[in-house]
Amino acid sequence: MPLCSVEVPKGVGPEVVQKAQGLALKSLKIVHQLFEVPDPEDLEINVIGGEGEQTGILISYTVGPNEYPDSPNPFFEPTDKQINQAGKEIHVKANQGNLKVAQTTIEAWDNTTFIVCNPEAPGPTQPPEDLKGIGRLIKKPRLTLIISPKKQQGSVALPREVEPTTESEPNHKFIEGVGKKLSEVLGLPEDTPISIHVQPTLFADTDFAVVFDCQPDPSYQISGIARTYMAQLVEQELNQNPSTRDGTAEVWVRQGQPISRHFIGE
Repeated sequence: MPLCSVEVPKGVGPEVVQKAQGLALKSLKIVHQLFEVPDPEDLEINVIGGEGEQTGILISYTVGPNEYPDSPNPFFEPTDKQINQAGKEIHVKANQGNLKVAQTTIEAWDNTTFIVCNPEAPGPTQPPEDLKGIGRLIKKPRLTLIISPKKQQGSVALPREVEPTTESEPNHKFIEGVGKKLSEVLGLPEDTPISIHVQPTLFADTDFAVVFDCQPDPSYQISGIARTYMAQLVEQELNQNPSTRDGTAEVWVRQGQPISRHFIGE
């Protein structure tokens, strides 16, 4: 799922947000063409308000041997040449418009699980053996709830990376509860709590996105079976929670650092 996130200066008006949406769509069209993405509908956009005065573009996608199982070639991993060409073209074309982009970043995530939530999903079964002992092998666990504007009503709209302090904030209470369940499943020690974040957006194709990140030990990787269970557990919580079950949702389970390339200048 290629995702384009455009960060704009804090406090911009609707006109700038709309221009950022158009910029994101143009960027993804370039990605689809140059990366030869098999599914033309496989794209996503969001716009967030940053803390600085500059605009930035972030393209994120997952790579692996079975990214597009219904395609004749399910393997997906764009080459360095494709990435460099896309990054340069996106950055140059972005700066030909009214929004001046300081930096364009393209990042590839390996050993990552992504699911689009199904409201009718039965939920996970018993935790797999692969989950045993994971808590001792990962550091810096982080859980982020990204919310579309239409689902922010009744909740505290916060600047990026700022935590709500009120116990009545339903979205924060929800993601805290998800974090507790994941902590129990993973067997995280008390000195490795999950960092909780709520990220409102100015525009988002998906109502709710939950992203789990962590840094595993150098010799360890969370298996696909374990990641799928974690994603399905979060999916179940999204489907059962009153403030999230009536919207579209997705879950990312990521580990380590992406391979990133940055493009700056005209």
